[in-house]
Amino acid sequence: MSSANPGQTIRLVGDGITLSTQIIFPIIDVNGTVSNRVVRPDLASVDGTLGEVRVPQDAVTGNLQVVGAAGSFALQVVPTLAVAEVSTSAPQLRLLGGGFTEGSALTVNVNGTPIADTGSNVDVSSWFLSNDRLYVSTAVAVGQLVSVTTAGGTSAAVAIALDDPAAVGTLYDLAIFPTSAGTDAGRLVVADATATLKVLDAATFAVVRTIAQPGAATGQLGVAFLGADVMVGAVAVPAGSLAVVNGADAPDRLYYLNPASGAVLASVALGGAAPTDEAGAFAVA
Repeated sequence: MSSANPGQTIRLVGDGITLSTQIIFPIIDVNGTVSNRVVRPDLASVDGTLGEVRVPQDAVTGNLQVVGAAGSFALQVVPTLAVAEVSTSAPQLRLLGGGFTEGSALTVNVNGTPIADTGSNVDVSSWFLSNDRLYVSTAVAVGQLVSVTTAGGTSAAVAIALDDPAAVGTLYDLAIFPTSAGTDAGRLVVADATATLKVLDAATFAVVRTIAQPGAATGQLGVAFLGADVMVGAVAVPAGSLAVVNGADAPDRLYYLNPASGAVLASVALGGAAPTDEAGAFAVA
């Protein structure tokens, strides 16, 4: 049996193939309903002996039919897996890939242990493309290997990544310390709607220290490091300083901080003369 991934181009060989040839693929939606879709070739040779067609993103393993040709042609649709991550809101594994089949021979394998789709424990949805998102109600750990199996085969395994550190809440903005920052070089500073900006180790996401957030308490913050010296009024602010824009101040305000001590070196109102306030700043570059 021939096999392909969702979205992959397959080749038809025969006679009389044109750009109008109709190929019928079995497909499945996020509710597990199986139906058919007619797809036409993206390419056909002038002599009609060859055509190329893309497998639909929601195609399911089964028999293809070519209108006008006798018989059918079996095709395995093998799922793909690109990202595996842990949800911090509930014991949940979230997967991004393709070829997931709701309620149809769908199994998620975590470190070799299969989790069969028994109903509400495994749920397929469409995020960027059809059937590309999978939610699994299970407790998992960073580093565990995950793969997805359908009737068409098993995806390559992906390790669960550490991409949502427990020390950080809702992430609003992020900047990377410049190479001139000494021991901080390469570390991250993030705004996460708490009372402080957090300095994180770039490899482990562990909190190294915190910096007091300037201005009103808010999640509407943007952060960036200055690449050159600037004059802010009569104050000379050196390159490497941390610029923080606060959209909850009235008017919005841009602060320049010493990233080592957190001291405010200078600040500028962005909304014009009081009480004018654009009330929209959330990023700075």
